[in-house]
Amino acid sequence: MLYIENVKKRVVLAAVWFTLVQFIQLSWFTATDYHGVYILFVYIGLSIILGFQFGFISFFITERMRINQIFAVASIWTILEWSRLYIFSGFAWNPVGLSMSANLYSMQLAAIVGIYGLSFYVILLNLLALKALFLQKRKHVVVFGFCSVLPFLFGFFHIRSHETKVSKIGNEFTVALIQTGIRPEEKNLFAGMEESYISPFDQWRSILELVSSGDAQKIDLIVLPEAALPLSDRCVYLQTDVEKVLGECNKELPIIDPILLKPPLLKNIGEKSYVSNGYWFKRLGSLYGADVIAGLETYDNINKKSYNSAIHYGLNREWVSKYDKQVLLPLAEYLPISFLGPLVAKYGIVDFFSKGEGMKVFDWKKKVATSICYEECFNDVIRMGRKKGGELLVNITNDAWFPGSKLPEQHFFHGRVRAVENGAYLLRSCNTGVTSIIDCFGRVESKLSGGEWERGVLVATISPLNFETPFTFWGNGFILSVAFLLIVLSQIIKMRGNHE
Repeated sequence: MLYIENVKKRVVLAAVWFTLVQFIQLSWFTATDYHGVYILFVYIGLSIILGFQFGFISFFITERMRINQIFAVASIWTILEWSRLYIFSGFAWNPVGLSMSANLYSMQLAAIVGIYGLSFYVILLNLLALKALFLQKRKHVVVFGFCSVLPFLFGFFHIRSHETKVSKIGNEFTVALIQTGIRPEEKNLFAGMEESYISPFDQWRSILELVSSGDAQKIDLIVLPEAALPLSDRCVYLQTDVEKVLGECNKELPIIDPILLKPPLLKNIGEKSYVSNGYWFKRLGSLYGADVIAGLETYDNINKKSYNSAIHYGLNREWVSKYDKQVLLPLAEYLPISFLGPLVAKYGIVDFFSKGEGMKVFDWKKKVATSICYEECFNDVIRMGRKKGGELLVNITNDAWFPGSKLPEQHFFHGRVRAVENGAYLLRSCNTGVTSIIDCFGRVESKLSGGEWERGVLVATISPLNFETPFTFWGNGFILSVAFLLIVLSQIIKMRGNHE
């Protein structure tokens, strides 16, 4: 690229190359099963926009860049990546720093600078390599070699030092993470696909069978994925039918707690009693002596608003805690532009969620900070859960809308970095994968290894250790401040050079 003297051609070439890279990395957008062809325009548009971001920074790249210029270009790229978070709901996929998560040791740098600090380092390292390649001077090769090795050395000593401090600390808990493996048309009734729909009672039978197959005598926490069941939080199940299904699970049913016989878990209509999914969840917890965290669509009757929620059903508590999703997906969960309403209505989307207000932490044996689906890719959202006292991270996800794609795996990679950034264990319960347990260093302790539509339960006994990290303390503010400072310093050096 640098042999092309025409700067405009150089920028276009760089933009086209990076656009092609994004075509590969974002190829999961081409799964049009549930979105129609309109999603292809989103796919192409996003790839082109990201391509031209790379084309823009190539404008500043030369084979004889000074060190201040190298730092400035890496800073510009970092700011550009971070700025994507503020377009509509934000686009957090595929920061170039994610490549450093391919190795356990190199990704530990995220505990200090976060994912955007890793992106800064990737661009910096590549520019140092470019300088060493063109100038072929020993000092440039040595600098490049040292910077290449540095993250691995840091990661090795980072893990060793914290493992020594926390190796014997923490209580053990048994968790059951449910992977429902259910397709959208199986969970909800879609026009023209009625034959695929599975009765909510049968969906509950499947969940009860999965939990009972986990072969654990005592479970402390059961986690189900985002929007795990249909019919939201309405009282629509006949209580006698629910108790009948629960009686089929080969466990002795505990006496019904009076807590379950109150709204919004139960509603009396005439002589009949109807219960909600919340009643099911509380009953499931009582069967195993466990708390339950589950994803469910909820409705606020007072404010007339719908939410995509994570709900914590305590074992022996009258109340439940609810967290409402803050980062909503355009067109799928909220309507950014009103004239697009008729378009999305063609795909059966006629109602939208309201944005949740702030992060909440659930009070369990450990303080639990829960995120919902795409929020896991936003490091400041997860960080706020840690800042509010969260000792254990939980993510509930449903990636079933892009079947047969790499989306679940890429989503999983983002989750590993969140665990490292915040020095905390992460439990992931997903509809289609990757249901897993990740430790505070990003190591995968266990995961379901079946296919995309595997229905299973991951039961494991863990000691969820956590420690404070610099990133949890200062967030993205540190690397952004450094980036802005380096750009200003580079300009000052350039102006002094021109003056001389």
